[in-house]
Amino acid sequence: MAKTTTRLASLALAALLSIALVPAAALAGLQQAWAQEDDSLYALYYKDSRTGAYTLVIQNSTEDVSAGAYGTFEVDKTISICDSTEDGCNCSSGWIRSSEVDSSDISRVITRNTTNPGEKLPPVHSLMRWFAGAENCTSIDLGAIQLAPGAEMLRTFWNCTALKSIDLSGLDTSNVTNMTSLFQGCSSLSEVILPIDVSKVESMTSMFADCGSLTTLDLSAFNTKSLTDCNSMFSNCVQLESIDLSKFDTPFNEGSMDDFFSNCQKLKCVAVGSNGYFAGVLPVPNPRYIPGATGNWLNEQGIAYTSEFIPPLKRGTYTAEIERAQQPSTPSTPPSVEAPGKPSTNSKPSVARKTSIAKANMGVKWASLTYTSKTQKPNVVVKLSGKTLREGIDYTVSYKNNKSVGTATVTATGKGNYTGTKSVTFKIVPKGTSVKKLAKGKKSFTVTWKKPGKAALKQTTGYQVRWSLKKSMKGAKTKTVKATTKAGKKCTLKVSKLKGGKKYYVQVRTYKKTGGKTYYSSWSKAKAVKTKK
Repeated sequence: MAKTTTRLASLALAALLSIALVPAAALAGLQQAWAQEDDSLYALYYKDSRTGAYTLVIQNSTEDVSAGAYGTFEVDKTISICDSTEDGCNCSSGWIRSSEVDSSDISRVITRNTTNPGEKLPPVHSLMRWFAGAENCTSIDLGAIQLAPGAEMLRTFWNCTALKSIDLSGLDTSNVTNMTSLFQGCSSLSEVILPIDVSKVESMTSMFADCGSLTTLDLSAFNTKSLTDCNSMFSNCVQLESIDLSKFDTPFNEGSMDDFFSNCQKLKCVAVGSNGYFAGVLPVPNPRYIPGATGNWLNEQGIAYTSEFIPPLKRGTYTAEIERAQQPSTPSTPPSVEAPGKPSTNSKPSVARKTSIAKANMGVKWASLTYTSKTQKPNVVVKLSGKTLREGIDYTVSYKNNKSVGTATVTATGKGNYTGTKSVTFKIVPKGTSVKKLAKGKKSFTVTWKKPGKAALKQTTGYQVRWSLKKSMKGAKTKTVKATTKAGKKCTLKVSKLKGGKKYYVQVRTYKKTGGKTYYSSWSKAKAVKTKK
């Protein structure tokens, strides 16, 4: 999209503020002039007088051409959509919030080209958070939208909780680089038709996280050759049963697929491709959610694999192995017939000897988890004499101290042919934060970070800020700030006595002291600031 000049933006604002003083004919002429001179897009709002909900129409002019089809046109709420490539423009909180209409009041979205009906609108450089928080929106049509090279789709539909289906097949995403949290929190979404080309997308982190109504997903056309991060991509898709990832290229960097299928408790069919590493990524089929599940995955040939041993770089479809119904055993020799008057020599019933799991090898998939204010129950793997035992059949699990920051314990208790217990621990670390602002000063800088939410703040003793002249953070210096201090309450710190005219890389993390130990969150993404001389 061409940049909106200061002059045109000023004209648009002045015209909107004085709308009541301009004759209708003159207004129409002015609106047409905007459409001809400017490639900007505009958001027009139409209010339903009965429900109070708004229809949002995105088009390339401010002209009302609906003829009342969408409700009452409220011209005073018409706004110019900000392009994130413009100087001084900040779309990080979503342009919808810059209007007088709250995003939660939008019931549907329509896009159209008023100058050339049927054609695409001028290209946009970002759809970042465009509809974030539109929790009552049930319909979104992006048919007229086209994206510019390097476009981002970060949190575009985040928390659109009423959206049940969406078709994005007409959207050209061949130049999109970021789809982080694209549908995160779309709890009612059950059908999604996606674009084919995602070859330049680098991040799909939390892309479908918390989409609790999805049962099947066909991503067989996804070519993710540029993907570097997809942590928690399907986290908390609690109803997901089947997914096709047969062309999915998995990232090679360590930690890039953490929590990929976290809490996908009902997943029982996964198609993987020849460019992926899914060992330890597929969840362990659990009989609590999949009746009869043994904890193993079967390929097309009926060969069973545990999650951590799924073959790499090998195409296949894996289904959760279901335990066969137990059949009554047939004795190999006829039962003995007792002679009259003689006591039975088999009067004592045979007792099967149970095996203790006390010396089993037991591991938790995640050595540490992040505090969420909810109890956490990571999957465990229990192996004994080379055999992977089955949760719910060979053992049951229980958890202790698994909500607050600290060290939690998970215990496996033998069941069926097994007895005894085995326990291991895992850590729950505080929720991290991020650098919100960096202000340069003379041989100094001031860093401001995001304050944790109310629940997370209770699990935070303080913060650590570190800075270095190197992006790798080698030789970094660290300053600790307690949450109860003035700086800690404001979440800001001034760092002085630095070198002037130098670029410093800055990171921040949270920490919690409990039970005589200190637990740290991960460091935030590094941001740079250049000090004044």
